[in-house]
Amino acid sequence: MALDYTNCNLCGRYCNINRYEKAGYCKTTDRLIISSYLLHFGEEPPISGANGSGTIFFSGCSLGCAFCQNYQISAELEGNSYNIEQLAEMFIKLQNQQAHNINLVTPTHFTPSIKKAFYLVKNKGFFLPIVYNSSGFDSPENLKFIDEIVDIYLPDFKFIDSELSKRYCNAENYPDIAKKNMEIMIKSKGLLKLENDIAKSGVLIRHLVMPNAIENTIEILEYLRVNFGNDIYMSIMSQYAPRYKSKKYNEINRGLKKKEYDIVMNYLIKYDMDNVYVQELMSNEIFFPDFQKDEPFEQN
Repeated sequence: MALDYTNCNLCGRYCNINRYEKAGYCKTTDRLIISSYLLHFGEEPPISGANGSGTIFFSGCSLGCAFCQNYQISAELEGNSYNIEQLAEMFIKLQNQQAHNINLVTPTHFTPSIKKAFYLVKNKGFFLPIVYNSSGFDSPENLKFIDEIVDIYLPDFKFIDSELSKRYCNAENYPDIAKKNMEIMIKSKGLLKLENDIAKSGVLIRHLVMPNAIENTIEILEYLRVNFGNDIYMSIMSQYAPRYKSKKYNEINRGLKKKEYDIVMNYLIKYDMDNVYVQELMSNEIFFPDFQKDEPFEQN
């Protein structure tokens, strides 16, 4: 199956816009916009490892969460324009820097270009695993289209409650799309497989715990446990802080409370879900990258 930017159906919006002529819901045309590419040490341990994850941050986004921590690139399109050959060069440069993988962040709306770039370097000594780091909102057709070049899926599973996804992302169909995509990913790649503590293939599902939405989190955990087993690999993130348009929603205009996060941790303990990476709940101000800097993760 071949997909391109004509009548674009790469994400769950199915907007059918010809992105060769104008921007889609993701705010981008067929022209690649990339904010930065670098060795990233802030991902989960099996992704970052000791050498760092060769991370490429694509600008634009088809989901558009009101609380997005990376809104500078997802909504404000901070970044520069590149062609497919330049993207391919990034793969090689990051490999030469000893990256453990190529980590494609928010890639959904650029998969036709990404796939072409991969095949430009496939027979030129490129060997790193490809990490597909997405919002979970690909159209299932797009996921099947990109699957042949992906080794590791690193999707978000944000909402199983359609009222929440409609309120914060204008995407009432997000839960149905995300469920279908989790099935496709796990059927294709299986559980996460590690060599010397570094991920080589499989699926690691992320979930950001949000204030006043603990039932949503527990329902996601229950869905994944019942459908895919206690051994599923997950990353439970406590780093939520009000960002972007969060102030418009009183219920999420604060950080996570300890009693909320404890409910989630107790669920994991109760069902012996051992393959779960968790963050400590931080009471101090959470550090967020600044994509207007040359080094977005450099703290002052």
